[in-house]
Parts: sequence; structure tokens; C-alpha cells
Amino acid sequence: VFGSSVANGTGDEFSKEGYTGLLRELLSGRGWEVLNQSRGGDTTKTMAPRFAPQGTPDPNVRYLLPVNPGYVVIGLSLANEGVFEAKTTTDKEAIFKQYADGIKGFIDRSGQNNIVPIVGLVYPRMVYTSVDYEYVRKMNLLQNTWDVPTVNYLGATDDGNGRYAKGFDFDDKHPNAARALLMAVLDAQMWCDQSG
Repeated sequence: VFGSSVANGTGDEFSKEGYTGLLRELLSGRGWEVLNQSRGGDTTKTMAPRFAPQGTPDPNVRYLLPVNPGYVVIGLSLANEGVFEAKTTTDKEAIFKQYADGIKGFIDRSGQNNIVPIVGLVYPRMVYTSVDYEYVRKMNLLQNTWDVPTVNYLGATDDGNGRYAKGFDFDDKHPNAARALLMAVLDAQMWCDQSG
């Protein structure tokens, strides 16, 4: 799993790495090894250098290629990219494009390295406005048109306004362990369907 704070497990009150740790538990009996190469706060731009080390690898950085994955769940947040903070339509459109282009870049780089990319779709955040929610839904629809497997994290616990349904939030940015479990089950189902 290659993503930001939710993929890394922030908000999991049981300290099991959120949906990544739960996915590991669900798939271990099927012979899968699930590694967490995520880092809180990452955006498409800050995660890109972690795809593969340039020169001598920094031992404190979670790179993707050195762990030699067969699959990668790309789990980044449109919120981290800055859609909430962007004030004008022009700025929000630029963030939307930057995020979409960045995710496509990870898809392309994965394919070039014989890694099957799986896109974790955008997910709720407690502070989204109705305008932000339109961008979230628009991104969800766009990513579903791409020729890659996707996991619908938004649909799992969206309250209909772009926020976590009651009882599924840890704080304004992260889900709690209950939502992480739903995310892991969605991931596991998709992986099992993908691999037969």
C-alpha cells in the first residue's frame, strides 16, 4: 500500500495500521504479503520521489520499488492535495488536475515496472463544503473510467455530504478503526476478485 496518512493507519485507535494492517490480516491466510509503504501528509508531488530511490536510498524513507511489489494500492487524499484550502474555482480546478495527473503518473510508472496498480478512490473528510464534495464526487467518477481496478472508499461511509457517516470518524481528516475495517474488506474483496 503506497499512500498517505489514512493508508498509514492514522486514526486507528487500535494501532493496527488502519486499513493496511487489516488488509494484511485478511489476506495473510491466502498467501499475500501486505507491506505499508505509506507516509502521512503525502500528496501526489511529495510521494513521487518515494516511488524509487534516486542514487543511494535513504534508509528512513518508505520507497515502493525496493519492496518489489506485484500489486500496489495507491491511497492518496484529494484533501492533502489542497482542494479544501483552494479558494477559487480556478485554484480548485488546478488541484483537481494536479491530483488526477499525479495518480495517472503512479499508474503509468507502476505498469512500466510490472506492478498492477489499484487506485483507492477519494474518501470523505469532515470539513468538506458542498463545493469540495462536488470535486470529490467528480474525481471518484473520473477515476472509475480509468482502465485500472479501483476501490470505492467514498461509497463505503459517505454521509451524502462528503463527510464520514456518524461513528466512522477519528478526527476531521481520518477514519477510525471501524471505517478502516470497511476499507480493508473492500480492498480484500477486490484483491480476491482480481487474483481469482
